[in-house]
Amino acid sequence: MDGMRVPARLGVVVLLALSVLAALGIGRILARLQPNARRVSAVLLGAAIVAEGWAAPLRMAPFDARNRPGDRAAYRWLAQQPQGAAIELPILEWAIAPTLTYQYATLSHGHPIVNGYSGYGSSLQEFLGGAASPLNDLDRIEDALVLLGSVGVRYVLVHSADYEDPHAGADTLAAIRAHPALAAEDFRSDAVVAFRLAGRRTAGAACACDGAPAACC
Repeated sequence: MDGMRVPARLGVVVLLALSVLAALGIGRILARLQPNARRVSAVLLGAAIVAEGWAAPLRMAPFDARNRPGDRAAYRWLAQQPQGAAIELPILEWAIAPTLTYQYATLSHGHPIVNGYSGYGSSLQEFLGGAASPLNDLDRIEDALVLLGSVGVRYVLVHSADYEDPHAGADTLAAIRAHPALAAEDFRSDAVVAFRLAGRRTAGAACACDGAPAACC
């Protein structure tokens, strides 16, 4: 039942059973008719079935399989980087753009991302994309960057134009840039700015690499 997620999907089994019963009933009725009448009835029944399920024209959301033009250079850059998890900002509710756009782009760059969509929600995504997300508290963005590094995130990609508030993207970029020891800006275009996180450590701690400064991690 947990795998089905929605118990109402059992309705499909009911519809299948009703279809079989209807076919048996129609079969008996057609068997009593003359051949010509049987053919006409079968054609009319088929037309009725097609008409009942007709749903044209289907409205499709436009989607470029090569990714959005402004994102392509960033994803080419990311594809050339060492493997590591990435997070794409902003994290918004489910939508074709940007949520599924980010997820589809993993086919291009090959890195796992924190924010994506499936039939099941991700607790981490819901936390980071919710109203209480540490990524929204720009005065404490340092703690948020340490948090991301501690759970294995290596790259942060910021899409300023995807923010609902046009100023939020610029403010987020400024806040992250204020901590170059934690997040080094490695790529910049008109649409995307990418940062490489310093790695696993706690705020203010030094790396374990022979006493070198924290920025080496």
